Amino acid sequence: MTAAASPEETTSRAEMAAAVQRLGHALMGHRPTIDLARKVADAANELADLAELLPTRDRLSELTAGHNPLEDPRLPQAVDVDPDEAGSTLSAIEGLGVDLNEVTSLLEAEGVTAFTKSFDELLGVLDGRAAQLRS
Repeated sequence: MTAAASPEETTSRAEMAAAVQRLGHALMGHRPTIDLARKVADAANELADLAELLPTRDRLSELTAGHNPLEDPRLPQAVDVDPDEAGSTLSAIEGLGVDLNEVTSLLEAEGVTAFTKSFDELLGVLDGRAAQLRS
């Protein structure tokens, strides 16, 4: 693909990404049965096999095709619309006693912890699957 993605393609990719993300969170946040885990792995491998038959993307051509994703009218540009209003909103939040730096640090730490936990669980699943394949 050498041209920018069509709106329909962009929408379908976003829907696909959201579904895959939801599946990942559901599987990592719950205890799937061995049968379900195998079904998911089989389905994912089958879909990957199909996807790998498709032409590869030419990302450089896509990026230089004159389409700037940051200027995509479908994406909200809330801060860019009125930066002064955004600054006023942040000041008002801080005026209520909310330390935005502290909130940001807390959210970052919690995000890193959650990611690390999920990543460690994923590695455990992969180790288990690798052990199954070796035996």
